[in-house]
Amino acid sequence: MRKWQRSKGNGQWRRAAVVAALASIMAAGCESDPEPAFTPYRSSTPAPSVTPSVRSSSAFVISRDPWTFENAAGEVIETPHYRILTTVRPGLLTDRLPGFLEGAIASYTAALATLPMPKDRLETYIMANRPQWARLTQLLMRDRADTYLRIQRGGYAADGRGIYFDIGIQDTLAISAHEGWHQYTQTTFRENLPIWLEEGIAAYMEGFRWDSVQNKAVFLGWSNVERYDALRKAREEGTLMPLELLLGSEPSALIDRAGDAALTYYAQVWALVHWLREGESGRHRTALETLLTDACEGRMNATVRTRMGAESMRVRRLRNASTFQAYFDRDLLAASASYQAFVDRITGPGSKDRIVAGRSPLR
Repeated sequence: MRKWQRSKGNGQWRRAAVVAALASIMAAGCESDPEPAFTPYRSSTPAPSVTPSVRSSSAFVISRDPWTFENAAGEVIETPHYRILTTVRPGLLTDRLPGFLEGAIASYTAALATLPMPKDRLETYIMANRPQWARLTQLLMRDRADTYLRIQRGGYAADGRGIYFDIGIQDTLAISAHEGWHQYTQTTFRENLPIWLEEGIAAYMEGFRWDSVQNKAVFLGWSNVERYDALRKAREEGTLMPLELLLGSEPSALIDRAGDAALTYYAQVWALVHWLREGESGRHRTALETLLTDACEGRMNATVRTRMGAESMRVRRLRNASTFQAYFDRDLLAASASYQAFVDRITGPGSKDRIVAGRSPLR
């Protein structure tokens, strides 16, 4: 695992976050686990049906109450859609986090399709350090803990919970946006999305800029220099996967490969979501909205069976590609050529300035 622990500093959690994403994939694919033996805090208070506008962080705080994890003092912060349990000392991170998470869930439910808010508040832990996080992981995940304890930076989402530790404000917010998408689908969707789309959207949701004037996060799918740089590097080195291979790939098979295979995968599925939104003049945007709505409401798998045949759902690798064909384009070779042309265009000269600004390089 050492090669996934090299990165550190602002925006550099992503190698270790590959492990977190894989842990989330495993959790999403598991049947419901019995209630953990340890539940530090639980309330049955449902989330309100009213969705507030994105505004300054303090405006979202409904309550702050003391909370103790073993010997560590902390607090429980309730917002309209989150219950945040944290041992991080009061400061900039705890001030920004409530509004950031509310902004993130507003993005989850509106950026790519009109999707429902979760029925209950999402339970989210932000621990002050990795030892506290590791102990919490052992208590919550029990016999599955070893998988998650491989993570050296950041955290993960499992069983509808976000479980993170402080790695610096920018990186902690970024990973909570990525893993928060997994947390949202785990609690709200009736069917699992294909891996390439689940991870592609999680990477899409990482993009944000902090508006210091309005004191809030502005979520912009293109505002993701790390994913963009990985995509451009892979294109220059000729290591991009063709679409048909990308759709059938399992990230777990890439993590132990030499080089940047896993980072390239996440950069490519990030770009694939943008292609589905903007490629070919937005031809696939409506189909993307339909797929997300169908998965949320439990119609996606039946749609794929009807359009592609029962055999297409036999194994996950086939199901991943078949879902793309059922909703977007049966001709994978033609779609791959279009996707490759899209990648070439968005990684061309002058495009990075637009990425830094959070704008589409197509405009």
